[in-house]
Amino acid sequence: MTISLVQAPVSNSGTAGTTLTLTLGSATTAGNCLVVVITTHNASTVNPAVSGVTIGGSADNFASLFATGGATDESISAFWTDPNCAGGQTSVVITFSSVTSPRYMASVYEFSGLAATNAALLDKSAASATGANGTSFSSTSTATTANAVELWVGLVSTDTTTVTGPASPWTNIAQVTPAGTASDFMSGYQIRSATGAAAYAGTFSPSAFYNAAVVTLNPAGGTTASGALSVTGTAGAAAAAPSASGALAITGTVTVPVPPPPPTPIVLVLPQIIVEAGLATTTPVQVSTVLILDDPVLGLLDTATLGGGITWSAVSPKVISFSVTRPSTRLAGPLWNYQAGTASILLDNSDGSFDPDNLAGPYVTGGATELLPMVPVRIRAVFAGVTYALYSGYADGWMPAQVTYAGGYAELTLPATDAFKVLAGITLPALGSPEGVGATSGARIRDILTRAGWWTSAEYTAVGPGSSTLQGTSLGDTALNLMQIATDSEIGQLYVNGAGAVTFRGRQQILSEARSNTVQAVFGDLPGTVHAAGTELACAAIGRASDDTTIANDIQATHVGGNLQEAQDAASIAKYLFPRSYARSDLILQGDPDALAWAQWVLYVSKGGEDRFESLQVDPAADPANLWPQVLGREIGDRIEVWVRPAGVASPVSKDCFIAGITHTWDSVTSAWLTTFSLQDCVKYGSFLTLDNPTTGQLDANALTF
Repeated sequence: MTISLVQAPVSNSGTAGTTLTLTLGSATTAGNCLVVVITTHNASTVNPAVSGVTIGGSADNFASLFATGGATDESISAFWTDPNCAGGQTSVVITFSSVTSPRYMASVYEFSGLAATNAALLDKSAASATGANGTSFSSTSTATTANAVELWVGLVSTDTTTVTGPASPWTNIAQVTPAGTASDFMSGYQIRSATGAAAYAGTFSPSAFYNAAVVTLNPAGGTTASGALSVTGTAGAAAAAPSASGALAITGTVTVPVPPPPPTPIVLVLPQIIVEAGLATTTPVQVSTVLILDDPVLGLLDTATLGGGITWSAVSPKVISFSVTRPSTRLAGPLWNYQAGTASILLDNSDGSFDPDNLAGPYVTGGATELLPMVPVRIRAVFAGVTYALYSGYADGWMPAQVTYAGGYAELTLPATDAFKVLAGITLPALGSPEGVGATSGARIRDILTRAGWWTSAEYTAVGPGSSTLQGTSLGDTALNLMQIATDSEIGQLYVNGAGAVTFRGRQQILSEARSNTVQAVFGDLPGTVHAAGTELACAAIGRASDDTTIANDIQATHVGGNLQEAQDAASIAKYLFPRSYARSDLILQGDPDALAWAQWVLYVSKGGEDRFESLQVDPAADPANLWPQVLGREIGDRIEVWVRPAGVASPVSKDCFIAGITHTWDSVTSAWLTTFSLQDCVKYGSFLTLDNPTTGQLDANALTF
């Protein structure tokens, strides 16, 4: 197939920001190949790296084909290609890493007749750089090219000089020099009709350092070889016909298919999985003796006891698979309730180590098994030197499989539940009279945890201050129920985080903390696409919903001992034909004004139906370096942005969401991992008045909080 230059190349340069735009003179033709030739330089610090290239805002098929140079070399030079490109586009945007005083130079070419995939495109490459001044440059020569018909593309980057590029048959762009700099750049191409060793070489005046490179690109459909083919033999007819002999000569063009490249080997990039059980433990110190700083009685040194610790035993080598589920559900209305997190760990028990009845096993002390309910259990992962806490809870039991398989193979399941199980199992006796009148919601949570004997250290408790002041409490219920009603009265969040800490966040924290008011990651169905909030990361599936389950336009709030406070939205009621009520009569706010403010807040976030994303599945194997830190490091309450491009819909759909639940599943045999985030739409949470914020701090543009 013939290779042709479709339109004149375009070049550009820049010295600021992290992007450089190349605007083609004509719209691209679908199926052609874009070749982007790039060099970066920085005279004082490090060279910026190329992190991505897009066309029309999409990564399309762009990939790095070849690069040379490093952060501290003369320059970094790179070739990025977009085979089988999208049509109708003119804007090519290159994104770079952020450095001080960058210098970017690039050119873009559009060719037809090149191989249709990046894997099949590159034939040969060569590069050379020098740290000494010279008056000539050369990429050095490649090995002999495989095909007669190929495209050769070369570049040179240098400084403080006039560049003379290689002579015909090379065609070179005009020298590019960013304004106010001494950096220089040139690229060129030639379309070949015979094999050879490619080199991009020329001269400088005056002498200079340089970085030069050349690549050769394969044609579409195979290699075309020209020449004479001679065949000599005997031409025969049917048996009854007279025979004749002679020489047969055929001269022409033969097309020899290029074999497909070998498949790229799959390299698994996995974290280190650490599963541990606290098989040598100390008991949590209860309220009667625990040291509490600033307490006039329990804060006295040498009179109170520090909290107990846990000695962890690794069970990771025996883990076959596990699942972690940290769920949440929407109450009958706009509020969310976070349930106990659970884990189910499948262990290889062929040697009986984890059988509670095996008193000759490794987990026995004083003739008694340590494999008991309520043994602490935790799951962590280490990736790129960072340790992530995924789950921490307490064993529900040790459950041997009902059968033993051939060869003596046996399994055991270790189920676990987090701290909510502990707090749901502790009932605090009723008091003779209420205590803690006027305490903030955060103070109430801390008080209940202390009364329940929960650990007081930051390792196990992460309680924010809260914004609402509450009625006194007479207790008389489980610690968990008492904490959840305080949380609902606050409109806050109460959950156990991945490290096992009981976590309470007041409603103002959800608005003010960076992890909830600023997008932490962007996911979508077109990874590599650049957005204002970040670059899209790959996802496996996106769950969507648009229904009436989230609508509440008639909020009826009554605090205990108070009067009904009702907030309605007439427009919403008219739009959805009837009122949709959400009533609470168990709030422990201090007065009717607080109950009315509560109702108004709830009405604001729930009066419109949500066209929403409900779940996001991520398979980190799709992009290990970028996705493992996301699936391991994201937490409930984190804000993410999700993009989807539904079939037949002209524009992409994007929404900001809070992570409301997290599920991990892992299989050690196949190394398969899948993380599912349950999502909560957070569009309304971006429009409350927040002082000193340039967007949500505008008067008459944002709702008031309480």
